Order: sequence, then C-alpha cells, then structure tokens
Amino acid sequence: MNKYRIVPLAVVALAVLACGDRPQVAILEANKTSARQFFRDIDESRGSLEFIDNWMTPDFQSHFNNPDAMDLAAYRQFMSDALNAFPDMRHDIHYVVAENDLVALGITLHMVHTGEYLGVAPTGQSMAVEEIVVLKFANGKIVEEWGVLDFAALQQQLEAAATGEL
Repeated sequence: MNKYRIVPLAVVALAVLACGDRPQVAILEANKTSARQFFRDIDESRGSLEFIDNWMTPDFQSHFNNPDAMDLAAYRQFMSDALNAFPDMRHDIHYVVAENDLVALGITLHMVHTGEYLGVAPTGQSMAVEEIVVLKFANGKIVEEWGVLDFAALQQQLEAAATGEL
C-alpha cells in the first residue's frame, strides 16, 4: 500500500477520535437547555397548562414525591391545583446535571399562596421550598419525571401562614 494513502486515513481516524463524544455532548447540552426552558415555561404560565402539551409526551409519567406514577391526566390535575394556589411560582435553578437521557436539577421554588391548597385557604404569604427534579428526555420531549419537593416545609409554611405565625 502506498504511504500517501495511509496519511489521509490516519488524518480521518484522528479527526473522528478528536470529535469523540461531541454528538452526545450536544444532546446533553440540548437536554439541559430544554430542562431550563421547561421550568421557565411553568414560571411564565400564570396558571395556563399549555406548557404540558408543549413538553410532555402522551405516555408521560411522573413520580413526584410518590413511587406510584401519575399519568399525563393526573399530572395535569396536580399542576392545575398547584398553579391555582401559586400562580406566580418561580423556579430558581441552582444546578443542572445531565447524563444519557436524564437531566437533574436542584431548585428553590418561590411562590405566594393566593389560592386554596391542601385544605388551607389563601394566606397571601410568600413561601420557598427546595426540590430536586430528574427529567427523562426523548426527542426533545419529557417522557418521565422524578421529583422530590420538601412537602413538610411547604405544609409548615402553609400552617404557619394560616395561623398567623409567620
């Protein structure tokens, strides 16, 4: 074999090796950007559930503070209840980590209690709650969610606001 034919093949091989995981890195970055945008869309929804149709697949499942999965209809009701009680919710994202098709986020959720929630009448009080959310993406859509929200802290803040202890 001619030595001049080997050189172009070596250059191509080095270029492929140098690119390495760039397509995977691009997907990870796209998923991280999508996750951030998903929470911005919730924050800007002001009670509208349109973001669900834009982001979730029809077979979406959520495991939010519960090992039993919510389907899309149950998730829609869950978010409707939350946004009716806290229409101004704002997600402060502290970190975003991606691996394969998963994106994990550490979040502080800020909101004002303006509608009934968990049996507590609106108090008008500002509240902040920590949460960790993991989203599973497929083709730019969310197919599954695992979330842990500090419901104990939320309940304490609701009770304190309802009794005037804040």
